[in-house]
Amino acid sequence: MKEFMFENPRTKPRLINLECYLSDRTLQVVTDAANDIPLFKRVVSRSDMDCLFNRCVQTNGEPLVANSNEVLAYFFSRLNYHGLISNKYQTVLGEARLVMRSTGTKALSQTDISSALRNFESSDKPITSRVERWVVLIKSTTFDPS
Repeated sequence: MKEFMFENPRTKPRLINLECYLSDRTLQVVTDAANDIPLFKRVVSRSDMDCLFNRCVQTNGEPLVANSNEVLAYFFSRLNYHGLISNKYQTVLGEARLVMRSTGTKALSQTDISSALRNFESSDKPITSRVERWVVLIKSTTFDPS
């Protein structure tokens, strides 16, 4: 039966990663940022960040738990703004169930991330400058040839 079905040439494969492939050096800076800000409820390792960013899989089969949904959403939006991750990051995080809500009850969905980002951007937060400093450092590490 399958031989009678037409292939749709406009069908695109689903995006299942963040399209970033960070080096070990950059992953270490991302790890330092995640722990300093902090993005997650627990201290994360470089291996955790490799699972999240490069492989888009849960760490040891367990999703990370956001410390603050809004700050996590803002961090990822800034990585996207600086061209470090795919603009489909909300979809990827939501569909792969990579991060749990800060309550730890459910995985963050695309809608959760979008709402958290909108809430974060509607008010002045002191954490904004810390996130931006880290993202600029991550960008300089990513594009530095040394």
